[in-house]
Amino acid sequence: MAKSSVMDPETVVDQAQKGMEICLEAQVKAEETYEAALADLFDAAQSTLRQARTTANSMQIGMPWAAAMKPMTDQLVDLQEKALENARTASKTAFENYRRNVAEPMRKLSRESSAKLKGR
Repeated sequence: MAKSSVMDPETVVDQAQKGMEICLEAQVKAEETYEAALADLFDAAQSTLRQARTTANSMQIGMPWAAAMKPMTDQLVDLQEKALENARTASKTAFENYRRNVAEPMRKLSRESSAKLKGR
């Protein structure tokens, strides 16, 4: 007689719960990775602005036109730094709101649904 390949319902539920938990953990890891990448992106942009300021300052030596442009260059870089910091803050706030208002409640709901399956 051939052996049945049908799994019992409890095994199916256990496997589904394990799979769901793996997916939820992967989602958390993806969020952490995204958050770190975003921070790296803003750090790189900030570094680029510092390099632009340094380059502009070094050009002033022996270049009278560059020296004449210094106040405007400084003002432009200052404005870009402020805009970048505002974007960083807005991005961080938006991501925190997403995590708190969407991702965490969905994970909680998924876990509760999974627990109810086990209780059936």
